[in-house]
Amino acid sequence: MSGEAWTTIESDPGVFTELIERLGVKGVQVEELYSLDADSLQAFEPIYGLIFLFKWQAEPVARPMYPEYEERGIFFAKQVINNACATQAILSILLNRPELDIGEELSQFRNFTAGFPADLRGEAIGNSETIREVHNSFTAPHALLPENPETDSEGEAFHFVAYTHRDGSIWELDGLQPGPVCLGEAGQTAASAMKKRIAQHASHDIKFNLLAVTKCRRTALQDALTDNWVRCAALEEAAPGSSPAAQELAACRHEGARLSAALDAECSRRAAWSDENLRRRTDYVPAVFNLLTALAACGELKGLVAAAAAGGGGASGNGESSDT
Repeated sequence: MSGEAWTTIESDPGVFTELIERLGVKGVQVEELYSLDADSLQAFEPIYGLIFLFKWQAEPVARPMYPEYEERGIFFAKQVINNACATQAILSILLNRPELDIGEELSQFRNFTAGFPADLRGEAIGNSETIREVHNSFTAPHALLPENPETDSEGEAFHFVAYTHRDGSIWELDGLQPGPVCLGEAGQTAASAMKKRIAQHASHDIKFNLLAVTKCRRTALQDALTDNWVRCAALEEAAPGSSPAAQELAACRHEGARLSAALDAECSRRAAWSDENLRRRTDYVPAVFNLLTALAACGELKGLVAAAAAGGGGASGNGESSDT
């Protein structure tokens, strides 16, 4: 196993979407969910899987594993690498959805590990330089990490679990378990399965997060906009003088304007995600060190430190608080 550490990464749709794209997957992104009701989920269809982030606790009763999962084509890997659970949850969805274009790297990985036991698949994830480098690329090269990076500021450990549909069933894929859990046959949904899991935690804890792995919104909107253009063109040629056709054409053009505005907003959101990820991987320590050195050299540092200690929040050169 590679000795290089895996860093913690933020549970953020912009981080996970870029991570997926850097692994070579096409046409997929991650969205944060605030509700599991039908209308909220419909807005993100198609949904390839759901991810549940929660405060980890040892389960008093072992969950029933499905021993013949490989016979049903399920990819499952044990988590053997610290801090890898976010990426492993994403992989658990991507590698179990054959309709997705997961790219050459992940396709080769899935083929190479076919038939591996779950623990060796986990080792293979840890030994993949590509997966590790992409995972670690969202942390500054020389970031100051906490001593126990798997816990939050209160010393609580958090964990990611994936839910997806495969071979007519809903599966819970948790790398800390010995195998996948089959949650139900056709008719059951990942959302209903996750609601049950949330109910177990909500009674004593509210620290959890929901994410959906979906079709790329830009692709979906561009496809819908293209269909809209074709429909509008057909209506223009069909009956240009008739009142019903004119009304239908106006509605079609209105829908086209809505889709175009939504596409522009999605492109702007992606640009903001890119900027945020650039800041995440930027090491600001040298800049801060040079700034402090310069302030000390010109005699400003002591006054600023004294003002900060006194709760002033800032100081001018003569030690008086600034009004800016």
